[in-house]
Amino acid sequence: MPDIDSIWEELLARFDYVVPESHEAFIEEAEAAIGELTELGKISPEEDVKAIMEALEVRWDDYLKEKKV
Repeated sequence: MPDIDSIWEELLARFDYVVPESHEAFIEEAEAAIGELTELGKISPEEDVKAIMEALEVRWDDYLKEKKV
């Protein structure tokens, strides 16, 4: 699996470091980012995209929990 930290940083940059609280908005942008990174060759098409998405969703959830503390 690719480095989730680097994918997470890519997403943060896309959101201008303001992560949306909307799960739908997050998923939409995460899927777009994964697609683009795959096209650029940074993620191989054989990678388990479902596992990547699950890891990013955990990061998103943790980020929102930290933000509320």
